[in-house]
Amino acid sequence: MSSPVTSKQRYLFLRVLALLAAFALVVAACGDDDDTSADDTSADDGGDDSSDSIEAVEPFFPSDAEGNEVLPCGGYGFRTEDGDFYEAFNEQLNAFREDGTTIDLITAYEDDFSEADVTKANDLSATDIAPNANADAGDGDGLLEELQSSGSITIGVANEVPFGFVGDDGEPTGIAPDVAIAVLAELGITEVDAQVVEFGQLIGGLQAGQFDLIAAGMYINEERAEQILFSDPDYCIAESLAVPAGNPQGIVDYQSFVDNPDLSLAVATGTVEVGYAEDAGIPDDQLEVFADIDGMYDALEAGEVDAVTGTAATVQRQVASRS
Repeated sequence: MSSPVTSKQRYLFLRVLALLAAFALVVAACGDDDDTSADDTSADDGGDDSSDSIEAVEPFFPSDAEGNEVLPCGGYGFRTEDGDFYEAFNEQLNAFREDGTTIDLITAYEDDFSEADVTKANDLSATDIAPNANADAGDGDGLLEELQSSGSITIGVANEVPFGFVGDDGEPTGIAPDVAIAVLAELGITEVDAQVVEFGQLIGGLQAGQFDLIAAGMYINEERAEQILFSDPDYCIAESLAVPAGNPQGIVDYQSFVDNPDLSLAVATGTVEVGYAEDAGIPDDQLEVFADIDGMYDALEAGEVDAVTGTAATVQRQVASRS
């Protein structure tokens, strides 16, 4: 027969049970905290995972004010007085268009440009795109000879990937600098540095002598052709729009903003997209103008604008880089 349980033993037993129960509650609480923490981490990751925050719409070709489809094509810019340099550069560029060099250089950026984007340009001249292009070309004041004598040149870029930017090594790169470097090498100019300015300052910087060539993939159009000389184009590419993931507003092109006055569109100052938006009939109060490319996409991710416009290559790059 077992001994009777004393009051002291009963007290100790109950005390142990109480301690065990308290410990179990602590463990359960810690477990809940761990689960909550995991959920919070997942939520934070989801919020920071910008691969799900923005996407690109299908590329499209814009229309001018008369409703005619525009074919955006890029070329190289020169001062009107530097006709000798322009002519030598354009002659070599056309040789590269004929022998496939421009195809090789530009399609090296295979995620951004196809062979068709380059061959579209091969059948066009600057005057096909802007009839007034190069009408004011001067005979030249010896810039070509000066550049060949020194063997060096500074080009203007806007740090827009993949068109023209400065790489991690400090060297100019992108489709326009790559082609320009190859052309300049054939002219005996082998040292190429880059001056980075806002896109809207490229023409002003060229005219002010900050650099001697715009190699930024700049679209050829009538307004710009009244200010500078243009080479023939070496690529033609469609436009696109970046929108929030899932495209909740159903945005497909510029007409979407005309149809819905509550939508806002981000454009970069000095770009052709400003004109495209205006030609499409988008009111000024729906346009948000930014000085830099990255700032537009930051605003989109922050919900400050409903879409960002740009070339299909730039939009796709920006969307991918934020994944």
